[in-house]
Amino acid sequence: MNLNTQAFTGAVPANAALQWFTDAAHNNAVATPTAVGAGTYYAFYYSASSSCYSPASNAVTVTINPCATCSSADPVSVDLNTWISIPAAPAGTTTQ
Repeated sequence: MNLNTQAFTGAVPANAALQWFTDAAHNNAVATPTAVGAGTYYAFYYSASSSCYSPASNAVTVTINPCATCSSADPVSVDLNTWISIPAAPAGTTTQ
């Protein structure tokens, strides 16, 4: 999951950077906020010019739900003709 685009919807203030941590005290930085797994994350704005962080955001909890697995009993036959509509081929040609 990308925290920067899927969890954060605001605007970063001028002269600040958005930074993510796994704690509300900004001790454990998230190395790759564009590809995180399940966990709890906190956003901060950081001002390099004043060397300070904003207060922590509310906790952002990421849950990764596994996809269902198929078993030999799961496959289902589907008539693709009911899902796909192909216009008739022009005279003298065939549709493949």
